[in-house]
Amino acid sequence: MIDVKEKEILIVGGGSVGLRKSKKLLKEGAYVKVLSKDIHPDFEELKKRYPEKLSLIKKEYKESYLNGAYLVFAATSEIRINEKIRMDCSLKKILCNNTSNQRNSDFYNQAYMTKDDLTISVSTNGGSPGAAKKILEYLESSLDNDLLIKLKEHSKIRKYIIENYKEGKTRKMHLNTLLNTEMEKLKIFRDKLMSEEIDNEY
Repeated sequence: MIDVKEKEILIVGGGSVGLRKSKKLLKEGAYVKVLSKDIHPDFEELKKRYPEKLSLIKKEYKESYLNGAYLVFAATSEIRINEKIRMDCSLKKILCNNTSNQRNSDFYNQAYMTKDDLTISVSTNGGSPGAAKKILEYLESSLDNDLLIKLKEHSKIRKYIIENYKEGKTRKMHLNTLLNTEMEKLKIFRDKLMSEEIDNEY
């Protein structure tokens, strides 16, 4: 998981794969450049939604277009060109995702979902992105809203411990206790913790 906000991302390939990746990257706040002689028509609508973030370059690939890129996606329909982009990126020390050969990539996307304070990601290490998506859908459908509420409570208690217990040994002890406390008993632990803090102050 990489924070791409305000980062410049180059996607070489203006087809459906490039379009799908562009939508996700733009949603995360990246600056996206799409380089391709042929651009999927839906990119024009995407350009209207992200006029300052999306650049469409209707030209053939040249190594010079890699300059300044934080990440690169080689997403053309030609394996040979994708491999060349991957090699050019390697020489320039730029991380590259080769969409036609995930195992010959510096990184690959994970299927993920975010709900409240919880993010779940699933990866098959590039072997089967479709299967990863199916597994993620299953996990998402199994999520219990009660669990999400308890997770928020867990986060609040952890923040309270960090802010109120400055001594390392005591803080570590409380954090370990929190980690091993069953979700159903969080409220009891919180009340006990806060009463101990009051006792310590007086």
